[in-house]
Formats: sequence, C-alpha cells, structure tokens
Amino acid sequence: MRVGVSFVVLSCVRGSSGLATWSRAEHEVKKSRFVAQVASAATWGEAEALIAQIKDEKARHNCYAWVGSTSARSSDDGEPSGTAAKPIREAIA
Repeated sequence: MRVGVSFVVLSCVRGSSGLATWSRAEHEVKKSRFVAQVASAATWGEAEALIAQIKDEKARHNCYAWVGSTSARSSDDGEPSGTAAKPIREAIA
C-alpha cells in the first residue's frame, strides 16, 4: 500500500484552545493511505521543526498549514492549488 498524502496540521497555541499536543489518524481509500497529524506550534520556527520531524518521505505529498496570531503558512506540496492546504487552514483558523 502506498501513502497517498500525508497531511500535517499545525496550530498556534491559543490559550485553552483544547488542541491536543499531538494526534495522528489514518484513512485508506482505494489502496492509498492518507495520514493526518495534528500538533501545536507557538511559532513558525517550531512548526517548521515539527514538519521536518514528521514529514513522510514515502508520501507523494506532505501538505501542511500553520496559523499563528498574526500570520499563517501553508503548502499544497504538489496537490492542485487550494485543494489541500486551504481546507486545512480553514479547519484550524
């Protein structure tokens, strides 16, 4: 089985947001495995370090989003523009 897409969702710590420190889920569709990982990162630097740590080199795409208090970053990593990172950002914004 191949890893189709590995999604990394990162959020700025917002007080009592209730976001778990680390969470992971997997879903299989037509012999492709989709992996979602969620973590908290207070700064973009922390987010970059987490992305580097949990990025799956076997995945075709490693998409991510990070939303901070004054800025945000995201990447579709080769997926059609707006189809991966934008929904991730919207989910955590």
